[in-house]
Amino acid sequence: MTNVVIAPSYNLSLVAYTGGRIDLHRAQVPEGPVYVDSRAPDSIVDLSALAGLWTAGAGHGNGNVLALNGGSVLLPNVTEMDRINLDLRDNAAVPTAQLRSYTGGAINLQSRTNGFDSLTNFSGSLFLHAARGTFPNLTQLSATNANIGFQSDSGSVLDLSRVTNAVVDPGYGLYLFALDTSRLELPRLDNIAAGAVDIRADGAGAVVDLSLLNGFFSVNNQGSLLTRNGGTILLANSPILISGVAIDLEENPGSLQPAFVAPVRSLVLHGQPWRSYRSESSDLSVPGSAWQNYLRVPLTTPFQIIGLRPPANLVLRVSEFVADPPEVDIRRPSDGTAQLILFGVPSRSYRIESAAKLNPPAIWENGLTTVMTNSFFIYPPSDSKTA
Repeated sequence: MTNVVIAPSYNLSLVAYTGGRIDLHRAQVPEGPVYVDSRAPDSIVDLSALAGLWTAGAGHGNGNVLALNGGSVLLPNVTEMDRINLDLRDNAAVPTAQLRSYTGGAINLQSRTNGFDSLTNFSGSLFLHAARGTFPNLTQLSATNANIGFQSDSGSVLDLSRVTNAVVDPGYGLYLFALDTSRLELPRLDNIAAGAVDIRADGAGAVVDLSLLNGFFSVNNQGSLLTRNGGTILLANSPILISGVAIDLEENPGSLQPAFVAPVRSLVLHGQPWRSYRSESSDLSVPGSAWQNYLRVPLTTPFQIIGLRPPANLVLRVSEFVADPPEVDIRRPSDGTAQLILFGVPSRSYRIESAAKLNPPAIWENGLTTVMTNSFFIYPPSDSKTA
């Protein structure tokens, strides 16, 4: 057989059970709904004639390839799949190392290991159940008009360790779920900028590794960071600004991370407690806008709400600093008090002086002397009229 035609409103089903074989190694399979099912050892569906892009085509539902219990589906020359679901279980034999692009479908791996060694473009969904999946050449998660979702459970390991950034168009989403005792590894991911972004670790031993993340921003306030039942989201000790993200982290007895909750419209800083951080801003609406001081932060907990989400035209960056010479902030909470924050060099002594007015001749009066144990010191609130 060298040619296959799929009439409108019909589909092509290829089913091989208990050692059966369907040989279409010379047949050109057209676009359309194709369903392949191969089960049991020596059961083979041979589609070796398919080459390059295999797509379900417009106006159809997704095609589907199911292989389990030792069944085989031969697709050695397919390098791109669009809207073709893959459901591969236990010791089924279906080649995936040659795939360079996978879009618009769902991959399910169960009780097996699969390497997607050539894949550089991915959109759609991937589910692992007691399985391992590796993507050594996938460096960016980028989707337009599509969602991207990864879920690992039941002790699975999903290795996305080469991915460095994630960008998804507004209106679409990025979903990263580690459940039970599974791991989702993104240790090189530097930045997330997307619409809906849902990251969760749920279950004892469940881990989402984001240990090099530098920024997390949801453009439409639909981000989420969530841990439950002993799950852990690993973040770096370096500072991270998080905006447009609802944070709900349970306290984990096996971790030093305390519980933390922040509403979605917050601006949150993650870093090392008892260190000082400087946030700077640049205005995208002004060509050549210089970076200028936005906020100095005395961080007292690993996560801290430092304000509301900034306007869309502002880009923020953050870095640790030690003030030398010293710097002073005066914060005025809504209760009418004033609070002095001194930034300086640890172990040095500083004296606060005050003047009733700065017009000459200013008369300075000595105030408190403080020995710095950290790079900042927060004084108790005082009556704003005397501050």
